[in-house]
Amino acid sequence: MKRIALSVILAGCVHSLFAQSPAFEVASIKLNGSGASATTLVFQQNGRFKAVNEPLWRLIAEASMKRLSFAFVLLLHAVLLAQSPSFEVVSVKANQSDSLQARGGVLPGGRFSVQNWPLYQLISIGFQAYRDFQIEGAPAWTRTSRFDIDAKAPAGVTLGALASDGPPTPAIQMLRSLLMDRFNVKAHWETREVPAYGLVIARGDGKLGPKLLGANTDCAAERLARLARNEPAPKRPAPTPGQPVTCIVVSRPGWFSAGSYPIAALIPHLADQMNAPVIDKTRLSGFLDIDLSYVPDQRGSATASLDDVALRTALQEQLGLKLEATKAPVEVLVIDHVERPTEN
Repeated sequence: MKRIALSVILAGCVHSLFAQSPAFEVASIKLNGSGASATTLVFQQNGRFKAVNEPLWRLIAEASMKRLSFAFVLLLHAVLLAQSPSFEVVSVKANQSDSLQARGGVLPGGRFSVQNWPLYQLISIGFQAYRDFQIEGAPAWTRTSRFDIDAKAPAGVTLGALASDGPPTPAIQMLRSLLMDRFNVKAHWETREVPAYGLVIARGDGKLGPKLLGANTDCAAERLARLARNEPAPKRPAPTPGQPVTCIVVSRPGWFSAGSYPIAALIPHLADQMNAPVIDKTRLSGFLDIDLSYVPDQRGSATASLDDVALRTALQEQLGLKLEATKAPVEVLVIDHVERPTEN
C-alpha cells in the first residue's frame, strides 16, 4: 500500500460539510516514496495530528476510531488518486471466447496488453494481493469474467514488472488506477484472523531430515568478493530435481530447492501450495541447504490441505518438518465494491 507523509495541525474546529463533525483547519498531505518501513502516528496534546510513512488503510482506520471528519477521509482518497500514475489510453473489452488461456503482460514502449484475463487476477496484481487467502469479498463473477485490455503509458514512462513484493512498480500503480476507474473497484486492507499453518520440527529430539542440512557456502561473502574483483556471476547448470543448488532458490509445484538460504525461504512455497499463511515456528537459524521433492496436488493449490499426503510426507521424511493447523492475523484485501466495465 502507498504510504503518505502527513502533517496536520488542528488550529480550531469548523463545521464539517460531510459529517457535521470537527474538521482540521490546516492540512498537508503528501505521498511518501522513501521505501522505508518505519512509521509514526501521533495524536498530540496541542491539537496536532502527525503521521509519517503510514499506509492509507491505517490512516482511514484511525480517522474512523478517533471520529475525525469524513471530509478528511475523502481528502486522503482524493490526494492518493490525484497523484497516482495512470495510463494515457485504455481499451477494455469483455472476452467472450471459451478459452481459459490468458496471455499478455507488459510490452516494450510503455504498453500493457492482456487477453482473456480474469478480473480477479487483475485485482490480485493491481493491489499486490498475490495469494487467494489475501483477498476477501470478491464476487464470484470476478473469477469467471475475462477481459482484453490494451493500455498505453505516457511517453517516457518505464512500466517495470507486474509483480513486486516491495513498492509497486508504475505498471502495478497504473493497473490499480485502471481498476478503480473502469471497474469502480473500492477496496481496503484490514487485519483478520484466518486459518493458517505452523511449520515446526517433527521430532521431539530436534533431529532434522537428510535433505535439510547446514550450508557450506557463504553466498553473501562470495558475491562481495566477486564484485570486488569485478567478475560476472558464474554460469551454473540448469537446476533439475534431485540435484543440489548453490546460492539460488528454485520453487516449482512438486519441487523446492535452496542453496545457502535461511528456512524462511521455504515459507512462500508452502503458502502457495497450501493456499494459506504459513508461520515459521522451527526456530532454525543460519543458512541451510534445502531440497524438497513430492508429487504436486493435481487438484491445484486452491484445494490443498493437510490431506495432501505427498507434501506432508515429504516434509517429514526429507526435511524432518511438519505443518500444524493454527490461526494467524493476516492483512487481507477486502473488496467493498466492483462493477462490470463500460466497454470501449
